[in-house]
Amino acid sequence: MLPFAGHKGYALGLAIQLLCGPFLGASAAPREDGFMGILIRSDASRPAANQNRDAQALFDEILAGPPADPEAPIRIPGDKASRAQRSATQIQVSAELMARLRKLGT
Repeated sequence: MLPFAGHKGYALGLAIQLLCGPFLGASAAPREDGFMGILIRSDASRPAANQNRDAQALFDEILAGPPADPEAPIRIPGDKASRAQRSATQIQVSAELMARLRKLGT
């Protein structure tokens, strides 16, 4: 496995390998399995709506920045898959049609 992001990426990869290996009693070698799960109740300190708003603000700020390569726009990890999932499971309906459908349903 090659490191990413230089020395910081190497340190992050090493930290994860340690968490999933020796700290749990498994070998640090990639050939042996180890697993660590961290459960976080994120709404224990702040309402989820506030967290989502702040996360979206961060994403908006990142996307508004200048791309390193003008031919390759900035993307947030998971955006492409999320858009594909939405387009496969949702259809776009105009506000006018939605209003007519709601009226029919009452």
